[in-house]
Amino acid sequence: RKDGGTFYLLTTVDDGNGATWTGLRPFAVDVASGRVTMANGQIMAGGQTLSGGQTLSGNTKINDTLTLANALSIASGGTGANSVDGARNN
Repeated sequence: RKDGGTFYLLTTVDDGNGATWTGLRPFAVDVASGRVTMANGQIMAGGQTLSGGQTLSGNTKINDTLTLANALSIASGGTGANSVDGARNN
């Protein structure tokens, strides 16, 4: 469904003809910029590569290994210690 400048992938309450849309908008594309918004949570498997800059907000949990190729920077206002028990420098 395209509303103005945004294209949405929508879900319905029930299958079949005449089904009504839910209030969820899990996937949206800004038609002018191509920017994609994914809401309601994501599960990504098989590995991901992120390039450009990333900003994580809210609570971020890593269940396995985080590998940093260069450096880690914690801006002022960040919490935690300068070193972490069990962390290693490869």
